[in-house]
Amino acid sequence: MKHQRDEKQGSRQQHNMQVSEDHLQLLGTIHEMIDTELDRRGVVQTGRPEHPPPEKASPCRHSLWHSIVKFFIN
Repeated sequence: MKHQRDEKQGSRQQHNMQVSEDHLQLLGTIHEMIDTELDRRGVVQTGRPEHPPPEKASPCRHSLWHSIVKFFIN
């Protein structure tokens, strides 16, 4: 009985490993396609965003929880 369970787990583990390898290979292919397209368009990859996010959020922004609490307190 335990032998069948071990074989089933081994088979499932092999299947999961194959699926993971297939996904990684697909991601690698997509990455190559994106690099090729960026090269074709002449886009330089610097690793930094073109428009960095603002340093601070505006002080008037409140969380949803803060707004709910304020609603019930007032």
